[in-house]
Amino acid sequence: MAIDPDRKATKKKRQPITGVQLKLTTGQIIGQNIRRLRKANGYTQKQFAEKLETIEQTVSKIERGVFSPSTDSLMKICTIFGVTPNDLMLDTTKLQAVNAQVIDQQADSFAALTKHMTKIQQLFALADKAHDAGDDADERATIQRIIDLYTPRIDDLRRVAEWLNDNYSTESMRKIEAELRANLVNEE
Repeated sequence: MAIDPDRKATKKKRQPITGVQLKLTTGQIIGQNIRRLRKANGYTQKQFAEKLETIEQTVSKIERGVFSPSTDSLMKICTIFGVTPNDLMLDTTKLQAVNAQVIDQQADSFAALTKHMTKIQQLFALADKAHDAGDDADERATIQRIIDLYTPRIDDLRRVAEWLNDNYSTESMRKIEAELRANLVNEE
């Protein structure tokens, strides 16, 4: 095949790849997390290397994912930052998503608990007012509303009834034992 001398050599420009997310290796993920934690704790690579009892170049290579830390180094890193090995191995985007989900769930749980406690305390306040007014029927009805909130299903109501029965039986047995002991003491 002959080369045309009049034809100019042209180089194709490389176009950046867009829209493709490259998968990071575990070593790279660990390195990114170590870098993030090191910076968050205000350490330079040199300061962190001193804490890790290694050289700055080792920290640099770990952070770039060139090589992974030994198990001993990994455990030292976890101790320094107060994290678990799992924290270092999770992709930060996944870790952030998991943390955000946990925070959202806790906030939802706390909000629901606060709402529930407020409703229960309002009912107890109504029951107290009815008691103070000597209105047994209103007090009973309000207490029943509280019980209904805690026992929405018949199985829940059954468990409460069994618990009350067990409590009553246990208390009755304590009274019988106390009377028996007192009678035995008096006989001697």
